[in-house]
Amino acid sequence: NMHFKHDFLTLGTALAFVLLTAAARAEVQQIGEASVVVRSVKGILQAEPRPISVADPVFWQESIETGADSSARLTFLDNTTLSTGPGSQVKLDEFVYAGAAGTQKLVVSISKGVMRFVSGKMDSDAYEVRTPGAIIGVRGTAFVVRVDDNRRTEVLVERGRVRVRDVDGGGEVSCGENQATSVAPPGKP
Repeated sequence: NMHFKHDFLTLGTALAFVLLTAAARAEVQQIGEASVVVRSVKGILQAEPRPISVADPVFWQESIETGADSSARLTFLDNTTLSTGPGSQVKLDEFVYAGAAGTQKLVVSISKGVMRFVSGKMDSDAYEVRTPGAIIGVRGTAFVVRVDDNRRTEVLVERGRVRVRDVDGGGEVSCGENQATSVAPPGKP
């Protein structure tokens, strides 16, 4: 009889674990997929790293890291594309596409490396790119962001317009087509 009770408790514990795991997984929201992967690209979600291959999903709050001589292009549900170069680290902070126009948002952070961003179907003010030293508001379509080893941010606009403001609350610069700007990391002149 005691043996039966022990099995029942184990089953209950296992069931609770399955339900908790399912609840945690429900929080994981697919927001796009890897459309191009060259060499070593990994995703890190809830501290769990995984290799990323072409057509693999990418998730809200996932960090995407490219190795040396590696690159990736991610395509989001709204057709935004984000291409990363070697040794880059990008986090997919926020993504709301299903909501009404005013609630749509895509926020990504790049902490190192280089990234090309081409906005998709959302209103341009729904997009924001953050770096260690700057917040980039998107007013157009295509631009490149680079964060160097000294955490300096460089922005080059290919098409459209971006607004770059430094995180220290210093200045704000507007850049149009074929214009570039750079922002020192926080605490540096």
